[in-house]
Amino acid sequence: MPNHKKLWYLFSPAGMVSGDFIYAAKPPGQRIFRLNANLLDVSIICHYFPYPVSGITGKIWVDGGRIGLKDVLSRQSGGTIEMDGNITDANTADPKYDFKILAKNVAIDNKLINSFPADQKKFFNNFDIQARGDADIYVHSTDNNEMPVDYLAKLNIKGEKITTPKLPQPLKNLILDANLTPQAFEIKKLTADFNSSPINASGTIWTETEAEPMGYCMRLTAGNLALDSNMVKPILGGNSAGLLDEFQFDGEVNVDALVGKNSRIKCPEFEIGIECLNDSAYLSKFDLPLEDITGKIIINPENIELVSLSAVPVVDDMNKPGKITLNGKMQIAKGEVDWANLKLTAVDLNFDNRYMSLLGTAETYYDKLAPQGNIDLSLDRITFEKSETGQKTIKLSGTALFKNCSIGNTKPVSNIYAMLNIDTQYDIGVGMKDCKLMLEVQSLSFKGRPIENMRLKVPYDINNPDVVISDFVGDCLGGRIAGDAFIKTDSKGGFSEYNIDIAVVGVSSEKFMSPGAAEKSGGSLNGEIRVKGDFRDPQTSRGRVIIAATGIQLGSKNLVSNIRNAILEAIKKDLAFDNVKVQAVVKGPMVEISRMDLYGPTASLRGTGTYDPAADSISVDFVAYSGAGKDKASFFDTLTSGFGAAFLKVYVRGTLEEPEIKVEPLPILKQTLQIIGTK
Repeated sequence: MPNHKKLWYLFSPAGMVSGDFIYAAKPPGQRIFRLNANLLDVSIICHYFPYPVSGITGKIWVDGGRIGLKDVLSRQSGGTIEMDGNITDANTADPKYDFKILAKNVAIDNKLINSFPADQKKFFNNFDIQARGDADIYVHSTDNNEMPVDYLAKLNIKGEKITTPKLPQPLKNLILDANLTPQAFEIKKLTADFNSSPINASGTIWTETEAEPMGYCMRLTAGNLALDSNMVKPILGGNSAGLLDEFQFDGEVNVDALVGKNSRIKCPEFEIGIECLNDSAYLSKFDLPLEDITGKIIINPENIELVSLSAVPVVDDMNKPGKITLNGKMQIAKGEVDWANLKLTAVDLNFDNRYMSLLGTAETYYDKLAPQGNIDLSLDRITFEKSETGQKTIKLSGTALFKNCSIGNTKPVSNIYAMLNIDTQYDIGVGMKDCKLMLEVQSLSFKGRPIENMRLKVPYDINNPDVVISDFVGDCLGGRIAGDAFIKTDSKGGFSEYNIDIAVVGVSSEKFMSPGAAEKSGGSLNGEIRVKGDFRDPQTSRGRVIIAATGIQLGSKNLVSNIRNAILEAIKKDLAFDNVKVQAVVKGPMVEISRMDLYGPTASLRGTGTYDPAADSISVDFVAYSGAGKDKASFFDTLTSGFGAAFLKVYVRGTLEEPEIKVEPLPILKQTLQIIGTK
């Protein structure tokens, strides 16, 4: 019975039995071996699955080369193990096994884990498991001499919690549906709660063989997971966790991760998809909080991919928040971006000083222009590269759409709609290496006076930074405005020498003088401004100004109407001048008015003085004469024309919009008023 002894050692039974035993011999050399026994309190441990089972009851029978087990039961710490089956050819060197084992509510403890194959045991030793499970196990023989006995264990496990040093908090409320064989541990479905977030997992862990090392391929999904550096560090390492801390990321995400090593099927080392769920972050470089972060981040060994990653910058006016969206790929090495290739779109971004660190030497223009308003960005190319010498370079190309923008602290230029084409290269730590910009202005307003349908292109090249504007033209209040400009820049990016020519033809005089006025007279304004100088030294400015306007109406809020009203209040007569001519020269910061005529059909004012554009300060002294606008001069007109006797003086001081006007009648006034006509 040597083969029966081998089976004995395979299961190593021990304990008490009762029953009948028959052993007989028949010639020639035939032996009869029968056993019918009741197991009273037996323990076994299988060589192929060394899980000790004790307290076994049930029936066992042996009939020659056949061994059977029936109603075998073991109660283990609140659980039960039932077994039925048989062994055939037991009296040969190649017995055949066929057993079914049903385990219920068995503790998943060290005793069970130590029974697993070495690699599976090593894997599970990383966890502290508090769980119980059911198992439906089928043990059978194979034709493989190296593994003569095979098994399939269908496991259903429920656990209170599982802890591991790789996770900051335990997995709770565990439910596992899995298959266990000597070759693999197949997790069909695992669900659990992690930090109040639902976790799902599936995959396979393969046992090491002579041909292949131990391997695995696992998929993990998590919903509404609170993501922080403690969670990221064990998965992606300290560098990625450091980036998360730097951005002060806060909020919940959905996670879909696929991880593998030595996998028997196609499986990446890791590929982690993170879907942001209206989260928040803080960009310390720009002192800029972000909120409502949505989109997806895909992380793998080669790069990090951003898929429609959007955020809303937190600015002062959150009634009209902007939105930024990023797409593209980047690679992180040692906690820093190693390379990147991105696309950025943004809608309704506000001008903000916090973005100035991106501008390089162009920051000088930002300070001077003091822009305000909204921008739409479409940067088709944002690349970050490192040269062999370690130089870090950012390249940008795309467009910026300016919407209802203004420049200047007092917003003299507003309602700007323009497209900026961008092509730049910035060397970090060195400065802007290459910058080509083209600003195409579509419309704007100057002190409330709109210029539309513009053809105005403003080029900028950092390697040839002079600004040349040729043949700009636009519609302005029923007329046209056109001109040229040339502006030099200095080595620091500041404006220096300039030369500007502007012509105005057929512009509505009423609307130009008073932007809110309604058109009544059909009067027009024509003029020419030519000025040159150096922005660095206002004293160098030189130029000339010629303006002629007709049809200026009383009641409009403008300098001419203010003077008429002041005279009307002083002498109770409207002198009815509705036209103006100005001749002036630019000398340094001042405009010296050599002649300014206000005239109509009955009277005229002629004045001289100065205007300071920087302070919007005017100082002009007028003298009134009669009959300046009549086609046929009367005898009195002839006497008082030119520098003849004046009947009124007017002194204008203050600003163009709200001047202080003093009217001083002369002795001849009464006689003159009896002669001249009024409206």
